[in-house]
Amino acid sequence: MAPPADPKITLTCGNPGVPIVNGLNGNWPAGGQTRQFYVAFPTNMTGPLPVIFQWHGLGDSASTFKSFIQRGGVGPDGDPSFPYILITPQSLGLTPYRATPKPGVEWDLQDGTGADKNLDLAFFESMLGCLNAQFKLDPSRIYTTGFSAGSIFSDLLHSHYPQWIPAVYEASGAWMNDKPEADSLNTLNIVPRDSIVWDPLKASDQGAIIVSHGGANDMYLIGGLQVISFEDCAGMALPFLKTSHRTALDCPHTLGHQPHPNITPRMIIEFFKAHAVGQPSPYITSGLPSDFSSICTLQTP
Repeated sequence: MAPPADPKITLTCGNPGVPIVNGLNGNWPAGGQTRQFYVAFPTNMTGPLPVIFQWHGLGDSASTFKSFIQRGGVGPDGDPSFPYILITPQSLGLTPYRATPKPGVEWDLQDGTGADKNLDLAFFESMLGCLNAQFKLDPSRIYTTGFSAGSIFSDLLHSHYPQWIPAVYEASGAWMNDKPEADSLNTLNIVPRDSIVWDPLKASDQGAIIVSHGGANDMYLIGGLQVISFEDCAGMALPFLKTSHRTALDCPHTLGHQPHPNITPRMIIEFFKAHAVGQPSPYITSGLPSDFSSICTLQTP
């Protein structure tokens, strides 16, 4: 089923009566856990407002990652024609070795088929539902980005909520609903493979993805053993995204496991601004903007 022409956020606020404030929001209930997240509001809160979520990588924290797309003057007030709300959640620090509250890799990356099964989908729904109750949001412009484990969770979010999330910037990510990528994962016999279940990407939903990857050294190791090669996953993701009718920007670099050095926060905001739910990517007919065309290759559906 194609996305509705006039999408609506139908989520219930997970913390009714508690206003979301600029800065740190703590003691936030979601999925039976107590969570926290940072918020940056634009000066102009008239709306309808886009929302951008950014999810930190393994071993990082929201307090440091909250500047990821606010550098260079492109925070919520950076583009007067595109004020947005920026949300930076803090993970539960999940690991494959710890059963409480459940195994994961910083984020809950296993069963991505519903908030009743996934702690961080429950967290996302709680935050977005309360934002929607408190402010006038644009339900066709909810975006997500992250690094490493945060990028994988961003891919999971788009897979589960394509009706709200039209565009993703993944910096070293992977799609566990793509069998070749899932099969390439070395779980070290710690996490059962059959516990990794994501919703499939439907071609009718469309979407646009920046795929940033850092060459042969873009990988994650445990005890000297490779768990995942983000470079290999990018190579497998591109045909998967094409088959799934996603517009993809293939943006390689050679500096290993880090965000693309030449994709600036301003470029990320321009990319998000160009995409809305239910609308084909303008890049399909117009090509890449000049700042992307020098470092990325466009792959159309």
